[in-house]
Amino acid sequence: MYLKTTTIGIIVIITFFSYNAKAQRADKILNAYINSNPSEEAYLQLDNNLYSSNDTIWFKAYVLANANPSSYSYNLYTDWFDDNGKLIEHQVYPIVQGRSDGQFAIPSVYSQQKIHLLAYTKWMLNSDTDFLFRKDIEILPHTAQTITPSKKETQKTILQFFPEGGNLVAGILNKIAFKATDQYGKPVDVIGVILDNHHDSIADIFTQHDGMGYFYLHPEKNTNYIAQYHTSSQDSATINLPSAQSSGIAMQVISQKDNKKIVIRKQDNNASTTTENNPPDTDYNQLHLLAEKDGIINYLSNINLSGIDNFETNIPIQKLSSGILTITILDQEWHPLAERICFIKAKDINFTQPNLSVITPNLQKKGLNTIQLQYDDSLPENLSIAITDGSIPIDTTSNIISYLLLTGQLKGKINNPAYYFEDTSKQKLQDLDLVMLTNGWRKYNWKAIVQGEKISNPYRRDSAYFFLQGSITDVKNKKKLPKEISFITNNKLSFSNNNFIVDKEGHFGDSSFLIYTTTKLTFHPTVGQRTYAFNFNKFSDPSFTKYPYSLSTSTSEILQKIQLGKLDHFKTTLQDVTVTSYKTTYANPIDSLEAPYQSPEFINAPALKNVYVMNQPILAAYGADFIGFLRAKLHMDIDVKPHSPYITPICFVNGQEMPIEAAFQTPIIDIVFLKYYKYFVGAPGGGGNGGALAIWTKQGFPSEYDFRTKNDNPTSFTMTGYTISKDFYSPNYSSSQNDNNAIIDQRKTLYWNPEINLDNKEHKNIQLSFYNSDIAKSYKIIIEGFRIDGTPIYIEKNVE
Repeated sequence: MYLKTTTIGIIVIITFFSYNAKAQRADKILNAYINSNPSEEAYLQLDNNLYSSNDTIWFKAYVLANANPSSYSYNLYTDWFDDNGKLIEHQVYPIVQGRSDGQFAIPSVYSQQKIHLLAYTKWMLNSDTDFLFRKDIEILPHTAQTITPSKKETQKTILQFFPEGGNLVAGILNKIAFKATDQYGKPVDVIGVILDNHHDSIADIFTQHDGMGYFYLHPEKNTNYIAQYHTSSQDSATINLPSAQSSGIAMQVISQKDNKKIVIRKQDNNASTTTENNPPDTDYNQLHLLAEKDGIINYLSNINLSGIDNFETNIPIQKLSSGILTITILDQEWHPLAERICFIKAKDINFTQPNLSVITPNLQKKGLNTIQLQYDDSLPENLSIAITDGSIPIDTTSNIISYLLLTGQLKGKINNPAYYFEDTSKQKLQDLDLVMLTNGWRKYNWKAIVQGEKISNPYRRDSAYFFLQGSITDVKNKKKLPKEISFITNNKLSFSNNNFIVDKEGHFGDSSFLIYTTTKLTFHPTVGQRTYAFNFNKFSDPSFTKYPYSLSTSTSEILQKIQLGKLDHFKTTLQDVTVTSYKTTYANPIDSLEAPYQSPEFINAPALKNVYVMNQPILAAYGADFIGFLRAKLHMDIDVKPHSPYITPICFVNGQEMPIEAAFQTPIIDIVFLKYYKYFVGAPGGGGNGGALAIWTKQGFPSEYDFRTKNDNPTSFTMTGYTISKDFYSPNYSSSQNDNNAIIDQRKTLYWNPEINLDNKEHKNIQLSFYNSDIAKSYKIIIEGFRIDGTPIYIEKNVE
C-alpha cells in the first residue's frame, strides 16, 4: 500500500504527539550539543594564482563556525610545505570577527614546482582532517625548462555506485547514482547496462553530467547485479553492484519549490543482514526523521511505520539559507538507517553581491586605475580584493561560495565546483543534485549525543589570544607579594616597558598584551631582597602543528592511525622548526638545523658534546628523570648540586641563562638538541669547572616554567607569538620625478587589499585606486568575503 499525503498527515500528527516529550527532549539535547561543538571551516583567498621564488604570497582567511563568522577559535594556523611534504614554515595569526590575514615569503632559491598550503584552527582537528583547507600553489621555475613529453598513460576508469540513502534494499524500488572518474579523479563519460544473474538487461546507465548519472533498480533477493559499460577510449568492462540487503530502509528525496519531499520505503523480513547502518534486530517501524543544516536541527519528528511499507512527508525549506541539508533516518535507538544530503539554493547568494564598476580604466604603463564598489544591503560585509595581470591564468573553477557551501563540506574531489553557482537554472540544480547523490559525510554520532555520552575532543579550542599571563609567588613567604610587576619586552616590533597588576592570589596578565614574533621579556623586581617564583601560562601553543602534509598514497592510512591514537607521537620535533629563509649556506648540515635557534655566541663556541633528539624515538621512558637523561646522553656525571664526582654546569635554555633547578624542569619531549661546553665565553667565568649546558626546545620554551629571580638580578626569557602581518606594497607613480618611475614594473599582483569594510551606514560606495605595471595589457579583479550573517560574496571582472 502506498499512502497519500493527506493520510500521512494524520499519521504524523498522531505519531508526533505520542512521542512529543521525547522529541522535544532530543531536540534540545541535539541543539545544545551542536551549539557547544560547532563545525568550523576556513577559506583563504590568495592575492594571485602563480608565483616565483622570492615572491610573497598574501592571503586573507575567512573562518566560519556553523556557517557564521567564527567567534569560537581565536587563532589560525598556516603550514607551508614543499613538494616532498617537508614543512617550510609554520605560522599562527589571530582571528578577529571570523577573519585574519597574513603572508608567506617564498625562499629566494626555492626550485620546486609547487608549495602546499594547509590552514586550520586547532578545533578543526577534532573532525575529519580531510576538511582542513588545502591549496596547491604553482611556482614558476628559475629558468626555462625543456619538457620532454612522457609516454601517454592508459586511462583507467573507476566506476562507483551510490544507492540513495546509503543501502541497496531488496524487494523495493531503489534510486542508484553513479560516478565515473579516471585514475586522477577527472570525470569520464560512460554508457552501459545493468545485468542480472541471467545476463538480462534491466536498466540503462549513461553519464548525465561530469561522469555522474543515476538509474532505478528493483533488486531481488539472492541476486547479483553487474554493470557492463564502456567509455570513448576503453573497451567494454564490467563491475559488480553493491549487494542488496534483505531488510532495511530506502529513502528518496525529491526537490520541490518550498519543500524537500521525503519518500521512505521499508522492507522488514526479520532476518536482517547486519551492516554498519543496520544492527541486528533493528526495528524498522519506530523511526526518527531528522534534518540538520549549519549546526541547527531544522526538523525532527517520529514516524510509525507499523503496518505500512511506504511513507511520504515534506520538510519545509523556504526559510533556510543556501547550503547542504543533511537528512537522516534513525531507528528508535538512534542508529542511522539511511542518510542523504541535498542542496538548498536560496536567493541569498544571488541578491547580496555588491556592484563592481571600473570608473577609470588605464592600461597604459604605470597608468592610474580607479574602481568602485556600490553597496546596497542591510548587513555589513567584509571583503578582500585581488587585482592581477590579466595574462596570468587564474583558476576560477573554485571560489569562496563553492568552497564554503560545497567542496569544504564534502569528501573527495568535485570537478569545477564553481559551475554549480553560475546561475539558478533547472539544469544546474539537477547537476548539483548528482553531486549530492554521489557524496556524503556523517558528521554526528546521534545516538551518543542523545544519550548524553561524553564525546572526547582531543584538541581544546583556542579560547583566547596569545597574551602574557601567569602567577608570582614569594618562595620564602607566600603571603608577601608585590602589587605590581614590570616587564621589559623586546622584539622586532618594539622595545617597551609594561606593568602588570598582581591580584591577592599572585595572578597577573593583560589580554590586550598580545605576543608577536619572538619576544624577549625581562622581569625587574620592584621589591628588594626577595626571591620570586614565576609560572607563565600561554592559552595556546603557537608552535602547534599535528598533521604533517604528506603527498604519499598512505596519507589517509597514517592520519587514521593517528586519529585512533596509535601514533600519538607521530609528530617529531623537526616539524616545529620554522625556516624563514634559504639564503644562508651551511658547510655542515647540522648547522642549518641549529641556526634558527641559536645566537652567534652559541654557534661559534666549540661544543664538547652534542645531543640531537629529533631523529630518535620519543624518550618517554625517562619520564621526569632529567638528570638520568643527561647522564645517558652526554655520558657525564651531572647533578643539580655540586659534590664529587658530579658536575654542576651553568645552564642556558633557549639562549637565556637560568638556574640549574629551573633548567632541569625542561620536559624531555620538548628538547630539540642540547650542547655541553667545557668552556663557554657567554657563561660567568667561562662556565667554571662545571662548564656550560645549553638546551634548546622546539617551542622556544615549554608552556609552563618556574622562573626565579633573586635580589635585584633581572630574569629574562623568550616567548614565540603571532606571525607579524605585513602591509602589501602598492607603488605610487603620481609624480613624474618619482624615482620609482624609472624602475621597470613587472608585478604579477597589481593591487591587494585584505580589509574592505562595507556597512549599512557610511560606506555605501567605496573607490579604490591602483597603478598598472609596465607589462599588463589587461587585468582581472576578484573580490571575495562574507556578510555578517556568513553569506559568502564573490565578484569577478575582467578589464581589457
